Amino acid sequence: MKQIEVVFCGNSVYFSGLAASLRQDSRLRIVEIDACLKEATNELKMLRPEVVVAEIVGHGAVEALCREYPGLSVIAVEAATDSMVIFTGRTTERAPVSELARLIITGVPANGGAAAGTDERQGTA
Repeated sequence: MKQIEVVFCGNSVYFSGLAASLRQDSRLRIVEIDACLKEATNELKMLRPEVVVAEIVGHGAVEALCREYPGLSVIAVEAATDSMVIFTGRTTERAPVSELARLIITGVPANGGAAAGTDERQGTA
């Protein structure tokens, strides 16, 4: 079974805990990068993950990353609210962090594709 490559960009204790909990699932290959999303572009070019999980960042950084890597899904996590925003092209979706593993394993919608219940916001992702 092919593992899903997931890269965590960030260095908070909260993020380390999320990564550690997902490592227990053999379907996922978790890599942590001790840098913010904007600073991790070289590592992301080398790793070519299917999913990037980052601390909440500006939409510009996510939009640039999605343009450079079609098919990449970026999940921005906000520790303060224990929630996340899933960016897939021009589509965004909010969900609780407790859904992180399920979303990754069942397939975060491909870049540019919408999942049921998504919020289409032209130009904001």
